[in-house]
Amino acid sequence: MTRKVRRFIFQLMPITLLCGFALGLLTMKAVQPGAAKTWANVVFDGQLMSGEPPLPVASLRDIVGAAATHDQATAAVADYYKAYADQLATAFNETNDARLRGLFGMYIVHQAQPYNVAPPDWEPYTLLDFLNAKAAHCGLYALAQSYIYTALGLRWQNIIVDGGWHGLLQADIDGQWETFDSTSNVWLSVGVPELINGDTRRYREFYTPVWDASADEVYRQHYTESDGYYSVPDVRAGLPVWGLRVFPGRWEISAES
Repeated sequence: MTRKVRRFIFQLMPITLLCGFALGLLTMKAVQPGAAKTWANVVFDGQLMSGEPPLPVASLRDIVGAAATHDQATAAVADYYKAYADQLATAFNETNDARLRGLFGMYIVHQAQPYNVAPPDWEPYTLLDFLNAKAAHCGLYALAQSYIYTALGLRWQNIIVDGGWHGLLQADIDGQWETFDSTSNVWLSVGVPELINGDTRRYREFYTPVWDASADEVYRQHYTESDGYYSVPDVRAGLPVWGLRVFPGRWEISAES
């Protein structure tokens, strides 16, 4: 295991308790006339609305199949992408190959585990560990996503916001950092620093089983079991307006490829 991965896992410990805090609960700043970045544009690039059915993409568990090791599991993900890249481009309505890889990795990680409080003594050293868990928080989603991005040839950074309030990945897409949050299944066209700065951004929300009445109830248990501390809908609502109506105070890179 590389030093970067070990450092990433170490960084997950404080996130376990903090990252689920609903984004909508941040103190909202009053908008001051003439303030810099106050009127940055937000464009909803909504080819896929949250209420639509899931995309025709195999689950991470099905893609990994009978893989017995971490390396076999990540190789299976890369092989699946290569075999179905054209179909995935149609499903995601995306022509940029690097961004498509990012969306694919984000999407299959989001679907793989329900969002909830993870066992405090559990350390996800491999992608198989992640799949065998009962739930995941933002740091664990980001860790699994980083394994997949590495297998798909993407350069990534894990960003920790406000000391563990939220953790998510940004990926290098043709020289530009873009945000891929597998906790909420939301993509944004700029990186986390630009979001917090209030820069113009586009975003897309993808299917989440939390809002699917036909999905297993386990995807909504985080509402009651965390007493409202964890909320995927609040994360989805807050992330696109970071720096505009929700104001994280600081960010740091905890790991990178």
